[in-house]
Amino acid sequence: MNIKKSVDVLNNLIASHKDRVIAYQNAKKGFNENDLVQLFNEFEKTSNLFNEDLIFELSKINGAPKENARNHTLIDKIWGNLKINFFIKDKEEILNRLEYSEFEILKVYKNSLTNNTDFIPKKLNKILQQQQILLTNQHDKIKDLGDSMIAKSSMSF
Repeated sequence: MNIKKSVDVLNNLIASHKDRVIAYQNAKKGFNENDLVQLFNEFEKTSNLFNEDLIFELSKINGAPKENARNHTLIDKIWGNLKINFFIKDKEEILNRLEYSEFEILKVYKNSLTNNTDFIPKKLNKILQQQQILLTNQHDKIKDLGDSMIAKSSMSF
């Protein structure tokens, strides 16, 4: 096990989940449908729980989570809020952005699992695989929502 590599992998995943939480917080501002807001809350909760698990694993190897692993500035966060509140009113576009966000976090998991099998402990590898499975299911739900929205809009023409 390479402790530095494990710390880097965990911090990258933690940062990805923080980004995911922000994406769903912003997306909720664009929807009034209670079922979608509940779904977004569920996905946000998943990332928060996964982060707790990842931070716990990080503490077991005497690592510490980086506060700003992605160097998001206040301006970035404000711009994200402005885009949702003023520019992206199309629900289909919001779902497309969420699907892309889901794809990105799955890519981080895939790279973490594929490129670091020799560096991270087997127990951590198993945890990441289990998280990846749930994230894949959640990605598929977002993709299905976007696809059904596209189908409904094309039927209305």
